[in-house]
Amino acid sequence: AIQEPTEKINADNLRCTYDKDGNCISLNICYGDDRTPASDDCVGMVEERAWSSPIYVEYGSN
Repeated sequence: AIQEPTEKINADNLRCTYDKDGNCISLNICYGDDRTPASDDCVGMVEERAWSSPIYVEYGSN
């Protein structure tokens, strides 16, 4: 299951600029080190996957 999109830090690490056809023409990379300002959290929208524990079902004919 995919959850509703929410903001997440470091989710927008490539930050593409797209042309009118949807092609990535340039990047503004979020490096996560001193090449990116400390104030830049690189926040982006993500659709997290919902994790759950395995469900075991015992099926038997009675």
